[in-house]
Amino acid sequence: MRPPFCLANAESVDPTVSNLMTVLACIGIILAVGAVAFVPVIIAWRRGHRQSEALMAAAVLWGVLAAVSAISTTLEQMKYSHQHQLLVQSGYYDPNDVTDAPQSPWVTWAILAGGYGVLVLWAALARPASQESRP
Repeated sequence: MRPPFCLANAESVDPTVSNLMTVLACIGIILAVGAVAFVPVIIAWRRGHRQSEALMAAAVLWGVLAAVSAISTTLEQMKYSHQHQLLVQSGYYDPNDVTDAPQSPWVTWAILAGGYGVLVLWAALARPASQESRP
């Protein structure tokens, strides 16, 4: 059973290490999402897509939304993990009780995955500018 409140809390963790891990996790997420968001743009450029600028804007928007979702989820999980560990170490908390764990935003991630699929299809299925009929 979780106590209703904590009277005192003495952390022995070096805050610079946890801050460094947070920064590294956020940088890693931004780099990974940026690389994934750039794939439809590369496909469009290689095919000579006539709407590559609009596709790039949509890819940047998708990348920002995906990065914000991933970073906020990661920060919530890191905060929960730290607080859960402190409560378990206090001796008043059951380590197997994870009922208060934050839920992953599966609906948001499904929408983002669908949006990414649309971006890739838009980049791959559109006719290149050189093959379009000219009046």
